[in-house]
This record gives sequence, structure tokens and C-alpha cells, in this order.
Amino acid sequence: MTSDGDLALRNELSGLLEMAARAEQGLLCRYLYAAFSFKRTHDEGGVTYEQLEYMRRWEAAILTVARQEMEHLGLVFNLRTALGEAPTFEMPSFPFAELVGDKTIDNSLRKFDERSLIDFALAEMPSQLPVTSPNYKFLKERMKGFAPGGVDALSDIYNRIRTLFETLPEEVLFLGPPAAQFTTHDIFPGKIRGLDISKAPAYNVSLHKVCDRKSALAVIDQIITEGEGAKEEGAPGSHFATIMSILIKLVELQAQDPTFVPARPVMSNPSGALQAPDDQKVTYPFSNAALGLFEMSYETMLLGLTRFFAFPQNDKSEMAALQQAVFFPMMTTIIRPLGEVLTMLPADAGGSTDKRAGASFRAPEAFTLTPHKSAAFNVLYLRYGEMEDTASALLEQVPSLPDTLPKDVITERLTFLYQQIYRSRSNLKVNYEKLPDDI
Repeated sequence: MTSDGDLALRNELSGLLEMAARAEQGLLCRYLYAAFSFKRTHDEGGVTYEQLEYMRRWEAAILTVARQEMEHLGLVFNLRTALGEAPTFEMPSFPFAELVGDKTIDNSLRKFDERSLIDFALAEMPSQLPVTSPNYKFLKERMKGFAPGGVDALSDIYNRIRTLFETLPEEVLFLGPPAAQFTTHDIFPGKIRGLDISKAPAYNVSLHKVCDRKSALAVIDQIITEGEGAKEEGAPGSHFATIMSILIKLVELQAQDPTFVPARPVMSNPSGALQAPDDQKVTYPFSNAALGLFEMSYETMLLGLTRFFAFPQNDKSEMAALQQAVFFPMMTTIIRPLGEVLTMLPADAGGSTDKRAGASFRAPEAFTLTPHKSAAFNVLYLRYGEMEDTASALLEQVPSLPDTLPKDVITERLTFLYQQIYRSRSNLKVNYEKLPDDI
């Protein structure tokens, strides 16, 4: 018989996994925001050609970490599904704080600079960092009262999740079917350009199913190791070690050249909402419209992903249709280029580029999901149509923008964006028409 104490601990575990999902999604957005903010050319000023090479490597490293945050989110979803709970993409608007015991995870969108890198390092902080560690000494020099045990909130979440999966009876843990979970190649193709990659991670992503206590603990250890690295220091390739190496090099280069500024002057936590604080509002009309398109696209992607993760036992053709319209096209050919365009645009109504706009990553705080396949696909199709119309309207406005803005680049990127939205919408329609009827 299941005890009331076991049920209470199971409920605690469910809440912790929901918190972990918010933390991973929040970190993913924060990494992407920093990556979007990089300057791209020497002509933007504040960078030399040699420094640009460092910046390109840093951007690639941060995007790799971001992909693994997507992986971690998928692994948390598998843990929740194994528990018999539904995956969720619900998350407050930025900035928001997550209270973990007496510690706080601060989620704020900031451009790439020393402060944002320190924030990332704290988020990925190992559960133990000895005072003899070079990383400990480096952070202590830059943070008054630095103490790893006071900032390792995410580590606390996963350590508690691990303890509960380790100690609770299996009969109250594993209530969800393994068939409702995802592995790497349920999301990525098993072959790329004819090469069989079905046995290997794809794009630094390695998803595994959770079937029992052993597989659950292995998945949790994977998340901890890839994020924190070794408990005491941060293994090479871990998120903590990657961020620390970038941070240390950035500080070194800026000490050598105080004029080195790798990021555009992008505002923190941009918002198009009327009720947003003044220092977060994007009020330049064109920028506000572009931010609206970003939010529309991001929400559509999350709705598509929710459908994908919520109905994994449907026919494979539906999953393939969602893959072609949601995963690769949306993130790589719509979300990323539009996020980069926003960093070229003025934030304030006066049109000064001294303060730039950025991506808000605002998600619905509550999702409503129709269980009916035809209705879900029709809703997604209509949303893509709205995105297409908005992108077209933005393109028509570009010639009237002031000559101080890089109109040729903006036109090129928005044209590419419009074409990708059109192609994704067409793919969605063609693939939906091939699907079996609703039951």
C-alpha cells in the first residue's frame, strides 16, 4: 500500500521537475539572447578583426550550450512523462525569479558581456567548488561575498530530484508509458546526407528514455554532468567550464584593449507590452512590430512543440509533419534570424541606435491545447498565415526607415525570414493533407 508520505514526496518531485523545466527553458532563452547580441562586422566599431574571431568562436560555443539546454528540457520532459505528468512550456515573462529554498534563480535577458557571463556561471555552478579552484578565485575577485553554496540553486533542484528518484518506491514513480517519451532520433533524423547517425548524439543532443530507477538516475546525472561538470570543478566541455573559459578570455582581452565591446547596445528584458516598465519598453514602431512577429513566432513554435510532446503515440506521419514545420525551420530559420535583426533596431521612439531592441521570448503563461488533430493543425496553419502577413508588412516598411539603419541587411534578413515562413506554412499544409483522419 502506498503511504501518504510517499504521495507527498511524489507531489514534491512533480513540482521540482516543473521548476527544472522552467529553469532549463529560461537558461536556453538567456543563452540565445546573449548570442543574438554579438556584433557581426568590424564596421560596427569596438572590435578588431582578431577579436571578431574570438567572438565567432564564443557565439558557436554559446549556441552549443543552448542546444544542450534544449536537450536538458527534453530529458526533464521524459522524467515528467515517466512520472505520469504532462510536459509543460509555461514560463513567466522575463525578468522573473525562481525561489529554491533560501536561494534564487534570477532569469533576465542580457546582452553578451562580463555580467551576463557571470550570471551564466552562477546558474551552472557546481554543487561544490573548492577554494583552491582557479574558477573560485576568479569569481571571488569579481563578486563581493562570493560563496558557491549560496548560488547553486539549480544544483539543489537536481540533487533533490535525484534523491527522490533514488528513494521513492518504483510503484509511485513510473506510471507513464516509455512509448510516450522521446530519444534523440525521434526528433533528429537517423541519417544525415546518407550517413547513419542513429547510434550517436546529433548536434550535441543526446536524449534517452526513462523506464526505471536506473535510467532515471542516468538521465539526471547526464544533466548534472553536462551542466555543472564534475562536482568539484567543472569537467572540460561542461557548461560551467565553457562559460568560465569565455569569461576569463573576455576579461583578459578587455584588460588589453578597454575599447573592446563585443555586443551591440541591446537593452535588457525587452517587451512590447504597454504595462512593461519604461526601461524595458520597445517603443520604436518598426521595432515594436518586429518584436510582435518574434513573439508570434515563438508562441507558435511552443504550441507546435506542445502538440509534438503531448501526443507522441499518434502516427509517425503527424510527428514528421510537426518536425518539418516546427523544429528546424522555426528555430534556425525564423527565431534566430529575427532575434538577430531585432538587435539592429532602435528600442526607443526617437530612433536612436544607442539603445537597441531584442527578442523578448515571451511565452503564454497558460497553454490551451486542443486534443483534435485537425483543429490543432488548422490553428497552427492560421498562425503561420498571420506570421507571413506580418513579415510581408514589415518588408514593405523597410524603405521608409532612416538611412542610419542597415536597410540592405534588414531587407535581406526579412526576405529570407518571409520565405522560410511561407515554406514552413506550405509544408504544414501538404503534410497535414497526407495524415490519416481524426478518430
